[in-house]
Amino acid sequence: MTTPPPPQRAQAGTASEPVGRRPRSRFLTPAGSALRHAQSSLAAARARLAQPPRPAADLRPLVERMDALEAMIEGLQDAVDRESRRHDARLEELTRRLEPAELARVLSEDARRRGL
Repeated sequence: MTTPPPPQRAQAGTASEPVGRRPRSRFLTPAGSALRHAQSSLAAARARLAQPPRPAADLRPLVERMDALEAMIEGLQDAVDRESRRHDARLEELTRRLEPAELARVLSEDARRRGL
């Protein structure tokens, strides 16, 4: 018995591939496109790294603004803390005045003053 011969590849110009068409490049495939994108990103990153660093003077206005904002926030925190303490003291005073013994004493005093 003889084995059949291996199948032959289609050549350009045959029925499987149109005439005048170039063979597909590896850059036309999705993997090739991703490779091309990665290479261009790498080149852009290298170009950014090759540029001299910006002088620190460019950051001075930002640092000054951040310092001013931090001071403002600290002042706001202090004001909120003071107001919270005042509020707590007021609530404690109201709670004390509404305790049954204190309320009874004040009502009795008021009734005596009015002559009831």
